[in-house]
Amino acid sequence: MSQNTKLKALVFTNFCGDEFHYKLVNGINKVLEELEINIPYISSSETNFTMIESAFSVTVIGEKLDNERPKYKNYAVVGFPLVGNEIIDNPNQVITLKEFIQLVNNFNISKVVCVGSKGINEKLKRIFNKSFTSDKIDLYKSSGPSTCVLIEYNKYEQLPKNLLHKITILN
Repeated sequence: MSQNTKLKALVFTNFCGDEFHYKLVNGINKVLEELEINIPYISSSETNFTMIESAFSVTVIGEKLDNERPKYKNYAVVGFPLVGNEIIDNPNQVITLKEFIQLVNNFNISKVVCVGSKGINEKLKRIFNKSFTSDKIDLYKSSGPSTCVLIEYNKYEQLPKNLLHKITILN
């Protein structure tokens, strides 16, 4: 969705055993409901072999939308880079799915990029060819489960007011 696509279908594979399949289905249904998306999905429970580890694979199929957005010159982080128990201890610092959708649908924002385990500055370099410093947020800390996103935006005044407490402007 952050890549300007409309989701069309979802495929997931469960390597956790049959006893967890219904929990995975419930989780996927909860996510789709929260995103207000109704798409078909299929699943496979790989029970023909047993693994010591658990694994879960998801593939989402989408269609690229034609409406290209202009490039802007302002950057910010929404949410905070958190790992492990920090996520449980600070749920109000994690960007939610509803907030993510709010950013994706805001035409003042040209890009929404999920931050991964290598941190904010690594993603800034890779996607925007930019690097910043900040005394408000650790730009090198892992955000492995995408607890924050980068945005490229036009005007600060047009950012969602309900998210200002989670937004760190990058200069």
